[in-house]
Amino acid sequence: MLDKSATENIIRGMRKIRPYFRKIFILTTDLSNLELLILTILIEREDKRITLSELREILYPLSPSKLSVLTSKLEDDKLIKKVKDPKDRRKVEIRLTSKGQKKYEQFEEGVYDFISKGIGMLRKDEIKTLIDSFDIWVKLLGKALDIKSAEVRP
Repeated sequence: MLDKSATENIIRGMRKIRPYFRKIFILTTDLSNLELLILTILIEREDKRITLSELREILYPLSPSKLSVLTSKLEDDKLIKKVKDPKDRRKVEIRLTSKGQKKYEQFEEGVYDFISKGIGMLRKDEIKTLIDSFDIWVKLLGKALDIKSAEVRP
């Protein structure tokens, strides 16, 4: 277990980089963080679809009404399509549209452009350290989210 000082230093480091990520996101997409997250979830799925109940589970504790507003906006913008199951009208599937796929690809291209412009000023060892750090972040955040999910779930 990390001591309090190490945890505070990690939080301080996150605070340092957060404004840069926000700025890059603002400059590369007009989507909100949650809208972008929904598209990301769909992009990462092989079939580019998910049931509304599965999405609700992933985004818990986001309220069902907030999720409904988000998915309705994405559908109005033609980035996703909601399809009701003809056998059970309560079951809704969310599908990524080609416009949604293109919108996400444009976002990724924008982020790629920002990163590629700055990476030249890093030394090779700094680039390796940066890349290696992602595995550590996944381990840290994955474990922290597993613990938090267990605490929050009814």
